[in-house]
Amino acid sequence: MKIGIILPCFNIEKHINLATIFSLIELYSDLHFCFVNNASSDDSLSILEYIKRETNEEVSVLDIKRNKSQTAVLKAGVRYLNTKVNLKWIQSIQMDFNMSLKELRVIFDRTILRSEDLSEDTIYQISQSRNKRFNQVL
Repeated sequence: MKIGIILPCFNIEKHINLATIFSLIELYSDLHFCFVNNASSDDSLSILEYIKRETNEEVSVLDIKRNKSQTAVLKAGVRYLNTKVNLKWIQSIQMDFNMSLKELRVIFDRTILRSEDLSEDTIYQISQSRNKRFNQVL
């Protein structure tokens, strides 16, 4: 069972590094990414839809037409994921879409591996598996 990650997005068109995002999705294949477009005025939604098309079932895109608060965006993402995907749990991550893969790994690992549901052995196994995949991506 996968873990759902909600990623709020607002006008990311000029900031998103697609190669890094695709590598992140490949590296964290045990996650389901849910990009929530919060009424972006640029071409962010098209970019997110492209990411979804290229990655199949690992990604969901939710488009909110009118700008909402961060809390409302996260609630919408949780509701959407609960109706669309069978997940172990759901977490949100705030990130800058032009960060390097190394920087994003730190954020993702700190957020995901902090869960009380994971034993130390499980965390070690996940970490080792990601390190192998990370080295393959590079």
